[in-house]
Parts: sequence; structure tokens; C-alpha cells
Amino acid sequence: LRKLEELHLIRISKRFVDLKPTTFAVLTPEGAERVRSQMVRMRELVSMIIDKESKSDQ
Repeated sequence: LRKLEELHLIRISKRFVDLKPTTFAVLTPEGAERVRSQMVRMRELVSMIIDKESKSDQ
């Protein structure tokens, strides 16, 4: 988590919940954009694999 925070991809906050120390991590706008970008890449890769498989089945 610390490395992601250093890269400004998440924001970390610590507080007590029911007297227990708890860590919260929230995506920053930059982090959310990076996640969206990775999802687009994964969809493209899956599409390529599916297209390749469907062509080899014919």
C-alpha cells in the first residue's frame, strides 16, 4: 500500500473503529484512471484471444 501511495495512486488514512486501529485506502483520480486504463487493456486482450479462438474453430 505504501508504494501505491508514493505513486499517488491511493490515499491512505488510519483511524480507530470500535477501538481498533483501521487502515482505509481510497483510489485517487490518477489511480482510478490507471485502473480504467488497465481494464481497457484487459478487455482488448480478451477480445483478441476470443477472436483468435473463434477463427481457429472455423
